Amino acid sequence: MTSFKPTTRTKLKRLAERGEYDRAIVYRILDEAFVCHVGFVIDTQPYVIPTGYGRIGDRLYIHGSAASRMLRSLAGGIPICVTITLVDGLVLARSAFHHSVNYRSVMIFGRAAIVSDPGEKMAALKTFTDHIIPGRWFEVRGPNEQELKATTVLVLALEEVSAKIRSGPPKDDLEDQEIPVWAGELPLRMEAMPPVDDPNLRPGITAPSYLVNYSRREKEMTPDERKLLILQYAAGYDEVVKALKDFTPEMLTAHPVSGKWSAAEIVQHLADSEMTSAIRLRRLLVEDRPVIDGYDQDLFATRLHYNLREIEPALRAFRGARETTTQLLEWMTEEDWKREGTHSEIGRYSTEDWLRIYAGHAHGHADQIRRLRDAQKH
Repeated sequence: MTSFKPTTRTKLKRLAERGEYDRAIVYRILDEAFVCHVGFVIDTQPYVIPTGYGRIGDRLYIHGSAASRMLRSLAGGIPICVTITLVDGLVLARSAFHHSVNYRSVMIFGRAAIVSDPGEKMAALKTFTDHIIPGRWFEVRGPNEQELKATTVLVLALEEVSAKIRSGPPKDDLEDQEIPVWAGELPLRMEAMPPVDDPNLRPGITAPSYLVNYSRREKEMTPDERKLLILQYAAGYDEVVKALKDFTPEMLTAHPVSGKWSAAEIVQHLADSEMTSAIRLRRLLVEDRPVIDGYDQDLFATRLHYNLREIEPALRAFRGARETTTQLLEWMTEEDWKREGTHSEIGRYSTEDWLRIYAGHAHGHADQIRRLRDAQKH
């Protein structure tokens, strides 16, 4: 699924042309920023709290002290709204009315859940660190048992999401364009200053390259970053199988959540999506700047009778396609990773964009399957 489906809450009503629902665009914004604002209501009192975050595939993680009122409240499953904003420039028009700001923002609706699995919790903590300072986790001491107990991690599924973007020059009225005053954009960007040593730093220790060359702007992945995402991609099949463990045949085809797919339909979607995404990757590798089209996943579900078919053949197809593509990813060269095409909905679309999107695709659907299981058990 390459795009988020607009809902009554995420579909833009004012300046709708600025709305974006494509996952690749949303992920670029989330991966460049590192502070979000979490909005929620307790006893009719609204709160908006700024905090750091990290993303793994289709899941957003936030964390903090186990004693935090915000985290204890959110862990109860209350509705929340999370926003992220990047300011790209000041837009100066010839009239005061048409002054503006160029920005990229994301809005997420949902309910957070506490992360209790030790492995997922540790992965989330690593993500928090590496999201802000890529490569830092491998150099520092990891959290000990006491620190883990004192830390709460919450996860929010990225399902109801939209982005809003403004770029370009001012939009003065035609008659105002004759006013003899400067108009245009003042670009802004976050720029890191030189690292400052800790006064207690031992002699001979210098700042690592990831600090000296620190930047929040989108850049090519390092080989290590690609390896981590390939490992995440490869683990997607096992994550789905684990999520299906407690399902009976009747539960697989049930629709406990109105308007949502059943677990069986999700598995069929994963099989078809895996084959479709594999073709997209191969087209990027062998064609000269191909045009990649999207597809209607709901139409696939209806026309291909997702809820009437056995899931075992779909699981085998999903596993086989994923194993073959994983092997291809592991053998790709630096030249392969620089291949680009055009996506009909995104625009520029590279092999790295492909990996960013699909590394967490199966993990996100595994979360959906678990929620379907929980809905039927309660």
